[in-house]
Amino acid sequence: MSLSDEDKIATTDELLAAGSTGDFDRVATFLTDDFSIEQDELLPFGGRWTGKEALREHFPLVFGSMDVADLKIIETLAAGDYVVRITEFEFADKSLEKARLSEMFLFRGDKICEIRPYYFSAGPLIAACKAKAGK
Repeated sequence: MSLSDEDKIATTDELLAAGSTGDFDRVATFLTDDFSIEQDELLPFGGRWTGKEALREHFPLVFGSMDVADLKIIETLAAGDYVVRITEFEFADKSLEKARLSEMFLFRGDKICEIRPYYFSAGPLIAACKAKAGK
């Protein structure tokens, strides 16, 4: 079954909402069995995770690495099999520069099979991770 662009956006909204509350059983319902997410290896939380349980491991690693005070969706675009979100992280330490990223969600039918984040600059994320670690 293929979803409309509006339904794809709603699916990504629901996935992110479930992830933000730690409802990873619900998160898994939006993912294909061979789902993958990959972060640049230069980041403290870099690597590749696969399978329906990937985000159960990945979300706490990312958000446990830095103190994110606010996550703001700037824009969401959908076309074909893709949803792209431009997002901004604001950190608890207001002296840290905000971080912007684009996240590409790839759909296969009515499920998400891949998420690929692209950071405009890794510097703010690395600084936020170091700040949380006390370095």
